[in-house]
Amino acid sequence: MLVICVVQVNGQEIDKFLITYQDLVPLDSRTELPVVLHDDTLKSTKYLQLSLDGYRFSCIKKILVMSPTYRRNVIEYFANLSKDSNWKINVKLIEPSQHVLDYKWANMIDSKVIERRELDNSFSWMSTLGGAYSALGDYIPNFAVIAGQISVRQLELAIRLGDTPVVIRCCLYYALSLIQQKKLHQARQVIQTQYNKAKQLPIDDTKLINICKGIWSRLQYEWELKKRKRKTDRQLM
Repeated sequence: MLVICVVQVNGQEIDKFLITYQDLVPLDSRTELPVVLHDDTLKSTKYLQLSLDGYRFSCIKKILVMSPTYRRNVIEYFANLSKDSNWKINVKLIEPSQHVLDYKWANMIDSKVIERRELDNSFSWMSTLGGAYSALGDYIPNFAVIAGQISVRQLELAIRLGDTPVVIRCCLYYALSLIQQKKLHQARQVIQTQYNKAKQLPIDDTKLINICKGIWSRLQYEWELKKRKRKTDRQLM
């Protein structure tokens, strides 16, 4: 004997599975039920029509998945009704009389949404402020230091946001600050590390790669200026 359950919403099939002693076996929506239910030792297929809301059906299916005892009881129940037949249970999902609101989950989501909003807001104004200090960092060394500090703060926010491309971008901004402070060796290490991370992202981020290349070009330019200065100093000596 086989017990098949077919679930429909507004006449459209959304789920189909076979109830066995071992587990629930998912069936493809294209599976022909006459083939699945065919058994030479059985003479017929009986049908049971049920109308359940999604909450009740979800609980029933969860118990079927988790409890071997419950699956056995269900199979034996239908076997006792008709030992010589397979069973097809048609479940029609209907609107519940009253929806259940998960207040605990809603409060958790609400707090996360508020936190994300505040983080996004902080990140935005820090980006504006950091950009201003970075622009002046080429002329005033102390401003380059402040721009680096802002980049570190942005990095902390980006980590909390869980946005890997933004984390990489913050590190690159910090590398730019290091270049302005003439800490070229440290900047090189940061740029190379973040470039490798950017290349390993699951989705190609051309803009991020170009930022890496742009800051790397700035680093090469500063190296060249440093070499020229050394050469000039040697000639003067």
